[in-house]
Amino acid sequence: MNKHKPKIRVCFISPKVYPIFNRSMSHVFGGAEVDLYMLSTELAKDDHFSVSVIAGDYGQDDIETIENVSIYKSLIFSKNPIKGAYKIWQAMKKVDGDIYIIKTPSLGVMLLNQFCKRFKKKWVYRIAHDREFDGCYASKHPLMNKIFLSSLGNASWILSQKQSYLSVVSKKVNINVKVDAIPNGHRIPSSVSVKKEGVLWVGRSSMIKRPDIYFKLAQAYSEIPFTMIFPKAFGDTNYDQLKQKASEIKNISFIEHVSFHKIETYFSEAKVFVNTSDSEGFPNTFIQSTKCQTAILSLGVNPDNFLDNHKCGLCSNGHWDQFIKDFKIIYNNYEAYGQHGYDYASTMHDIQKIIEQYKSQFKLIVAR
Repeated sequence: MNKHKPKIRVCFISPKVYPIFNRSMSHVFGGAEVDLYMLSTELAKDDHFSVSVIAGDYGQDDIETIENVSIYKSLIFSKNPIKGAYKIWQAMKKVDGDIYIIKTPSLGVMLLNQFCKRFKKKWVYRIAHDREFDGCYASKHPLMNKIFLSSLGNASWILSQKQSYLSVVSKKVNINVKVDAIPNGHRIPSSVSVKKEGVLWVGRSSMIKRPDIYFKLAQAYSEIPFTMIFPKAFGDTNYDQLKQKASEIKNISFIEHVSFHKIETYFSEAKVFVNTSDSEGFPNTFIQSTKCQTAILSLGVNPDNFLDNHKCGLCSNGHWDQFIKDFKIIYNNYEAYGQHGYDYASTMHDIQKIIEQYKSQFKLIVAR
């Protein structure tokens, strides 16, 4: 590396990501946090980049370095949101990045946009979920959606997880903003050789995940062991009721929490991973399944029809009767689906390949 050439300073803004970095914590996080954790830690392996993350306040030191990533403490979730915005703003100033990256629509997008305009910085937005552009978010938060879309018009780069969303996004934001599709990246094992048994479901306790459908499936196949990893989502008031329901179904093993760094053991040991969500972006659980040679059964989520195109699972298109039939097919043929899944993950989701696309674009953004 040319010692006279400064590093490109890239900062990821992800308040709930800290528990993935700190393996001693059991706090809940989602797929957006997993994605940004993977990107930040992989990018930090390159000496041409200086990588930081702005995380929430979990009681850690003001600045920590984990996996070569500098982690800056910011807001306390339970405190005044105005004070929280101030703390994030101050953290962004301390970082003094060249490029900032954020995911999911929130006031944080507006805040980042204003910060970058004020200090002449560049920023990137990564889409986390279909609901951001399919009208769902707009119907629930009409004013925020206008601010959100207006802010996106000033981004340097917008990223989708799915090819099918490129034209949709391009129509809604500034025509001059570059929009690309890049899959989520994971570290792919060189091989998987584990004895497989039973069925797995993983998701935080949000009703959009439809855990009730998984209960019905387990009851329909009572001779098969089902495992459910179901951490409590922030603010969920129905969790105890759902936990009680699971305890009444004898073939369900209910687990409240498994750390991100240990959960792949469960994916590796399952024959089938089941997704019952109403909607998703591109679930990290799908990638975790495929890289662990675990077949996928999805009630309705099938981004870019990858389950059909790559023969790594079945999607029942939202129909319960078909879902029941598909389960029997996939459970009896899990090895073939699992192998196709591993081949797909190795080709499409290898973080070592994906990060190179980010590096190239970051260099262009800074050069502009």
